[in-house]
Amino acid sequence: MTVLPVIAIDGPSGVGKSTLARAVAARLGLTQIDTGALYRAATRAVLSADIDPTDTAAVAQLIGQVQFSYEPDLLLDGADPGDLRAPEVNAAVSYVAAVPSVRERLVDVMRRRAVELGGTVMEGRDIGTVVFPDAIVKVYLEADDDVRVQRRLADEHQAGRRHLDSHAVRSGLGERDRIDSTREVAPLSVPSDALRLDSTTASVDDLAERVVAAFRDAAEGS
Repeated sequence: MTVLPVIAIDGPSGVGKSTLARAVAARLGLTQIDTGALYRAATRAVLSADIDPTDTAAVAQLIGQVQFSYEPDLLLDGADPGDLRAPEVNAAVSYVAAVPSVRERLVDVMRRRAVELGGTVMEGRDIGTVVFPDAIVKVYLEADDDVRVQRRLADEHQAGRRHLDSHAVRSGLGERDRIDSTREVAPLSVPSDALRLDSTTASVDDLAERVVAAFRDAAEGS
């Protein structure tokens, strides 16, 4: 079992995992790892190589050769991976993330990074079930679909992608939920011992304080 102070935050897109992870990390003096960025960087590599993201063999071969590093930001083959939230990345990332060898490779990167940091607040979809099943605290974050759509739409508009509307965003979230929840390897699911939180109306401060309290209680009891 790991002795690292790891807090695992899982949940679907648009529930506020990154925001909560940053808030918790700041309170505890830990570093946040956005595992979604790793899968997005892998997807960017696939698209840049003109590979069909549904071609699992070609995807697996490419990602087996790509180098992921932190200095301290994520680098792809030693360079800035670029816009990881571009529409084409959003549309393809779940296909790339479903490839077993890709997940195996990136889980290894995540674990090594957590060890380098001496602990972390790690967010994703299978952190508490696969990456760190013995995390000191596991959180599953949820939110109403309408709220998720509005948050993601606001993010897209802030990034300058104002051509997207709520229908397109809702469709994209629904498709990603479907793929992430039904893939054969490490599907999105709720860890049996997770603290389930709902960000629909709760403030980030309130949610973060609940996670920090759970972490301190677990640390005292270990």
